[in-house]
Amino acid sequence: MHAVLQACQLERARRILGSRLTVHPPEDADEVAITVTYQDVEGVRQLLQFAESITVTGPATARARLRELATRTLQHYS
Repeated sequence: MHAVLQACQLERARRILGSRLTVHPPEDADEVAITVTYQDVEGVRQLLQFAESITVTGPATARARLRELATRTLQHYS
């Protein structure tokens, strides 16, 4: 999965995601491009903990699944 992450969350992402995380240069901007490798789209659940500090940019199935999960969470807490 491809995403853009706020640079201030990069060290945390490295600790949590470990070898699944690839950081693309440049790393010194306010946001960094990353790739996270999962076996299937449900792995995107792990990225929910980064809340608004991450934007998944692809694939479209991952974005759709995140949207669905966020909607269900919002409904649960409304």
